[in-house]
Amino acid sequence: MDAFAGMRLAQRRSVRGWTQVELAERLQAKRAAGTRMAAVEVARQLRTLVVQISCYESGRTRPRAGTVRLLAEALGVDVLDLLAADAVITLAVLRARLGLTQEQAAQQLGISRSLYALLEQGRRPVSEGETHALARVLQVSVTQVRAALPHPARPGVERAG
Repeated sequence: MDAFAGMRLAQRRSVRGWTQVELAERLQAKRAAGTRMAAVEVARQLRTLVVQISCYESGRTRPRAGTVRLLAEALGVDVLDLLAADAVITLAVLRARLGLTQEQAAQQLGISRSLYALLEQGRRPVSEGETHALARVLQVSVTQVRAALPHPARPGVERAG
């Protein structure tokens, strides 16, 4: 997830007084919920998770959206709390914060994945009804959905970048 901020992960972990190992233990428990593993496998996964958390916090690597969601759950914070303060919150970020794929979000909205992708990209206008449905599916306010919608360049206005 591009907007992820490793320093914010480190801050949230430190506020709880947890070490990277303690966060790794909680993350591993979330990942392994409902499965049975040998102690050796649990120990191997923990070692790997500690290294990954260190890499996330230092900015050497970025976790995938599903991992960001699990980290947020383990820390008891919203995914948005682990993003850079200046991160642009898009529909894709709101969707990823719930660990949803485009296909899953589209199914909940009763539309095709390709149509959902067009909404995320701002290549199709979003009706008022769709705005309310997006808010329900993405578990945010209508105002947050409107703020996350791409704003296509107006005719005659060149986009930066």
